[in-house]
Amino acid sequence: MVETGIHADVLRLTTGMLIGDTLRLGTSTYPITDPATGEIIGEAPEATPTDVADAVAAARAAQPAWGATPITERADLLRAIGRGLAARRDDLAPLVAAETGCLLSAAPGIIDRAVSRFERFAALIIEQQPIRHPVAAQTSPGGTLLTVGETAARPVGVVAAIAPFNFPMIGAASKIAPAIAMGNTVVFKPAPQDPLQILAFGAICREVGVPAGVINIVTGSRVEVGQELVASPDVDMVSFTGSTKAGSEIYRQGADHMRRHLLELGGKGALIVRADADLDAAAEALSRVWRYYSGQWCAAPTRAIVHRDIHDALVERLELIGRALRVGDQRDPDADLGPIISEPQRDRIEATVARAIADGAMEVLGHPARGGMPHGYFVAPALLTGCRPEMTVVQEEVFGPVLAVLPYSDDEEAIRLANDSRYGLTNYLFSADATRAWEMAAQLRSGSVLINTATPRDDMPFGGVGMSGLGRDNGQFALDAYSEPQGVLLATTPGTTA
Repeated sequence: MVETGIHADVLRLTTGMLIGDTLRLGTSTYPITDPATGEIIGEAPEATPTDVADAVAAARAAQPAWGATPITERADLLRAIGRGLAARRDDLAPLVAAETGCLLSAAPGIIDRAVSRFERFAALIIEQQPIRHPVAAQTSPGGTLLTVGETAARPVGVVAAIAPFNFPMIGAASKIAPAIAMGNTVVFKPAPQDPLQILAFGAICREVGVPAGVINIVTGSRVEVGQELVASPDVDMVSFTGSTKAGSEIYRQGADHMRRHLLELGGKGALIVRADADLDAAAEALSRVWRYYSGQWCAAPTRAIVHRDIHDALVERLELIGRALRVGDQRDPDADLGPIISEPQRDRIEATVARAIADGAMEVLGHPARGGMPHGYFVAPALLTGCRPEMTVVQEEVFGPVLAVLPYSDDEEAIRLANDSRYGLTNYLFSADATRAWEMAAQLRSGSVLINTATPRDDMPFGGVGMSGLGRDNGQFALDAYSEPQGVLLATTPGTTA
């Protein structure tokens, strides 16, 4: 087995699913592999229908007491979870890199981002206060009454939270922290490819004193594990991040129970580059499609919509950046791109690029097949020009280091090309004219528009329109998503103290 640098004590933390107050080993396991080598680095429990049902039952039993827990105590627990994660940061980082394929140099930062989410939501819920509606006179059949109202955020109940393979630790924190902050209990299921870090997280939760049933974790390679979870009649809300196909099916199933849904699905981000843009800044932002986790992120600007006057100059800059990038093992300090998560995903990316070339696109960047690596699941960065709007590489999410370039002649055409997608998650726009960029942003059909940057803010809403999903995450928007507003109206007769 390749030396992964994973500490033995961390692997010992990954032995059981957190169900209620116990770490359950399960009746069987399945292997977890390092995508750079294909070597097995650990085993994860294969949850049975009984395991899933027990996790939901534990969450249901714990929810009333947790929902009644004072906000200050919930905040204390969130901070304790963050401290527990931070204390294991250096041990967990090699595991995060080994099972996801993200660069080892980036892994500590991923854990830090997870910690910051627990800290941020601890601070946010302390600020939560019911909205007081002023005293008002109201006419009723019995005469005039004085009414006073209050609107408060109540827990939704039991939340089934399902995350994708990219950034599992951040995904867990982004769903669990706001959910339990608002008094919900959670059953969390990570992706089948990289659950070991989440099993370690579950052990940390138990160590820091999370009450039994407030956070539950189930793992499994079977599709049925997730299906069994979202089908449970005791689940009040589903928070899902993943493919549009799976999200659509979850939404259909939830209709029978009128469940709350937070669905963050596919994306096909467009980055419009106007003729007056800073080309170096635009090229740097677009290169994140290659450099940031090998393009395996839903908000990636995978469609470069470039004004014809500066098309060739931008492509030249992108080619220079791309040719300087090195594909390699995620533990190699000189690597800029690590492996793709799995062999099927690598093959799908390569097939999409091959089809684009067959359809007439030109591959400006064409490094050796499979990144020139002798083993593992690697893809070299791809830069495609001559793309047309109807091409699969332009319309469908690739989830890999593939950038398609489309030229345009005026702002109206750029907006039309950007909106020519069934997705609407995050779009980008680079221009020296802030006023015009702001006007164009209002015409882009997406949940977010980033102008002259590719770095979002965690206090702004994140989510999509169209087939990119439903609802908004981040900051106060996440707290709203994981709570039900309840209006309470008290009526008294005049002269009575309300």
